[in-house]
Amino acid sequence: MNKLTISLARIGKMLKPQQWLLLVVLVEWLIMLCSGVGFSGLKGDIFFDLGVDVFQWLFFGLHIPQLILDNYWSAVFIDATIFILMIGLVVKPQRYKQAIALFILLLLYYVTLTACMGHRNFQTGFVLVIFPFLFKDGKGRKMAFQALIYFVGFFYFSAACFKIGGTGFFNLHHMSEVLQRQSLGYNFEKNNEWRTWLINRLVNHPSMAYVALLASVIVEGATSLLFFTRRFNTFIALGLIVFHVFNWILMDISMIGQCSILIFLLISHHLTEE
Repeated sequence: MNKLTISLARIGKMLKPQQWLLLVVLVEWLIMLCSGVGFSGLKGDIFFDLGVDVFQWLFFGLHIPQLILDNYWSAVFIDATIFILMIGLVVKPQRYKQAIALFILLLLYYVTLTACMGHRNFQTGFVLVIFPFLFKDGKGRKMAFQALIYFVGFFYFSAACFKIGGTGFFNLHHMSEVLQRQSLGYNFEKNNEWRTWLINRLVNHPSMAYVALLASVIVEGATSLLFFTRRFNTFIALGLIVFHVFNWILMDISMIGQCSILIFLLISHHLTEE
């Protein structure tokens, strides 16, 4: 065990920040595959709404997602191709042409995945972090990493603004009512696990639920500091990690696709100066 620990520690020291980030993306992809939501695991009638990002229309107009899901072995082939491209990029992040192919396949996967599920906003992270690798290693890539930091900051800050202006933020009972609707399935199944207990407690205590909503707005709104400091504060990044954990616990919104973005924010200083 000691030899294994020492070997892993040595490998960790050998990896650069860019490789660590790509390794997180690789782990995310493996989790997707093991969870049965890779291309080969997506089944059923896909849902496409013209109200989504216009860029997604291109994929559906060319009938690409439909064609992949209709042929199981083509889906398996693309799953394996993504895995191989990720390993190659972890080994050598400078392969920007390989990153372009990987980015296109991951974007196609994101479009297909969101057509098979209801929530569209929380699986983009593992696609976005590949964007800087589309540029040759050097000044262009550093600027792309910096641009991604600003984009992520704007994403979370706009989410905070939406919570304040687009929902019942000033209604003390708003969050408890949302959780009540969210927990209908758990209560119908008579699920008595700790998560159900926590949700029901917040439903029965609107003030506690409102504090949770207020905390999420503060954490997401704090990303506005990024535009003044030009560096993402580590404490804010850790706050977002806690936010996503509780988002998963209370709202059942998976944070798998956002892990790479959160790790990216934690090591962004090293990436922009590497």
